[in-house]
Amino acid sequence: MKQQTFQQIWQVLTPSDRVLYIVVVVLGIFSLWLVQAVKKAGSEIIIEVEGKEFFRDSIASDNRIVVNGPIGKTIVVIADGKVWVEYSDCPHKICVKSGKIHRAGDVIVCVPNKVVVQIRAKRETKVDAVIG
Repeated sequence: MKQQTFQQIWQVLTPSDRVLYIVVVVLGIFSLWLVQAVKKAGSEIIIEVEGKEFFRDSIASDNRIVVNGPIGKTIVVIADGKVWVEYSDCPHKICVKSGKIHRAGDVIVCVPNKVVVQIRAKRETKVDAVIG
């Protein structure tokens, strides 16, 4: 089968198909932006090593944590309400390249060293319903 280029496919589409295609792409981009904009600022950082909680603290505290994982150390920095991995002994340094996180639900993972850094929002203590 001959590989078709985008221009060839675009020429085959009817004007209605083109409008629908553009609307779907714009809505997709808008929804990605909306999800990021709606996220709440995180209030606590949790660091797990090999699935077990290693460290938990407020994201407002400035700190530098050295985590010893299976292949070496990972250094996590908390400063100015943001968290990032400053250094890791892993080979590709994807966790270091992940950058700074600060919103609830943001995560940095160092797979080779089995370290997970995540931001969570403050837990709500309000009761929604009681079943009994």
